[in-house]
Amino acid sequence: MDICENLAPSKVGELSASRFSRLQSVFDAATALSGDARQSYIVEACGGDEDLRNEVEALLSVHGTDSPLLETGLLRLLNGFSEGDLVGPYRVVREIGRGGMGVVYLAEDTRLHRQVALKILAPSLRTSGKQQVRFRREAEMAANISHPGVATIYALEESESIQYIVTEYVPGETLDIEFKRGPLDSDAVIDIGLQLSAALSAAHGKGVTHRDLKPNNIIRASDGKLKLVDFGLALGFESDEDTHTRLTDPGSLLGTPAYMSPEQLRGNSADFRSDLFSMGILLCEAAIGQHPFAGSTVAVTMAALLESEPKGMEQLRVTSPGLAAVIDRCLQKDPELRFTSAAELHEELERLHQQGPNAVPAMGYSPSDRQVTLAWWVFHQFAVITFCCLLTAALWLVKEWVPSVLPRLTFILGLAVAGVITVIRIHLVFTSRYNPSAIIRESSRALPWLRRADWSFSVILAVAAIEIAMERELVAALLLGAAVAYWAVFNFVEPATRRSVFPGALRKG
Repeated sequence: MDICENLAPSKVGELSASRFSRLQSVFDAATALSGDARQSYIVEACGGDEDLRNEVEALLSVHGTDSPLLETGLLRLLNGFSEGDLVGPYRVVREIGRGGMGVVYLAEDTRLHRQVALKILAPSLRTSGKQQVRFRREAEMAANISHPGVATIYALEESESIQYIVTEYVPGETLDIEFKRGPLDSDAVIDIGLQLSAALSAAHGKGVTHRDLKPNNIIRASDGKLKLVDFGLALGFESDEDTHTRLTDPGSLLGTPAYMSPEQLRGNSADFRSDLFSMGILLCEAAIGQHPFAGSTVAVTMAALLESEPKGMEQLRVTSPGLAAVIDRCLQKDPELRFTSAAELHEELERLHQQGPNAVPAMGYSPSDRQVTLAWWVFHQFAVITFCCLLTAALWLVKEWVPSVLPRLTFILGLAVAGVITVIRIHLVFTSRYNPSAIIRESSRALPWLRRADWSFSVILAVAAIEIAMERELVAALLLGAAVAYWAVFNFVEPATRRSVFPGALRKG
């Protein structure tokens, strides 16, 4: 089969003669084979030319079908788009970016007369069902995030069997170009951190972790604002892990190893704290002018990220101890020792912005302090549970002392509310221990119920005190004191304890 028989001569000329001849030769020979013999031949014929191998396999996938790729999109499958090409209603202006997963073009929307960015799967991936599903998921997740620091998704469209994402076009340069000019001053690094942590907080708030945060995925617009782009490797917190596994080939490593967290490199589950590790690398690179784990190859970078401590931070720890502490905490190998949320990171950066980068790190900030505050939070939960149990036992005595229906009803209500309080708090403790990535979400969900239950329990104690006021004055006074004490716990101690562990994440209460 002549693969150029349906193409105009001018289009065929876009491929170099030698390249096209080799592609034609391997394709023709492969069509005469099948099964393992075909695959073995392709591997041998293409040698180490992965692009050629992908192109041959793409052509074979539509060979013998009525796919429009053979008539209208073959050369686009191989070469991409050129200036003036129409992709649906969008006229291509030029290519503005290319990566392992996709190609990005600047284009003009011929209907609305505005410039947009078109992201199209890399030519060698367009016939992969897994990659097409991943591509659609990128559009769906990014479209749910509404924040000025995240490039807006306009549409997911299809033209000539090629899917593409239409996004806001952000003129400017990526941060990797900015970083090549040398280290930035601390105020500029803090500003980058503030903008990115706000954008990440918006993404994490929608249940999306980026997983590929790196300088060339961040654009500085002409007004100085940063835009986070490319959610091609994004993953939802809730139920996407199984889907991600189905979309990932065994043994594959998706993303940019130099900016991956240790858990990503090990192939473990990566939640929002993985983005915070990448953020630490990025901020460190901006501050000291080099990658903190200096290494460009996968093997060297993986070993450094997994085992080494960040390099080049000594001077920064002297001149900007607060900023250095932020970076150090982001770069903790253990996810549990990093910031608990992008919002907490943003809050600390805001404090540095106000007080200056040489401000002393906040209390409860170091990893050891973090462990202490978490232990105190767990102790607080069990202390409140014990307090509830003891006061519920006191309500049982009130029932025995006053022969009336009302004290019995008070005891039943107190027992029910104490049960709710106990179950919720034990759930939070176990979540913090066995599923720490979900503790922010679960704490936010539990907070309104805990406040209602705590308030109800205080009222029940006060009612019980009134019921026995005439019979047991001392016990009634103690119960009333317990009601006031419990009220103080959930109004003052509880919020302070929560903020010490989840700063910035739980603002209510």
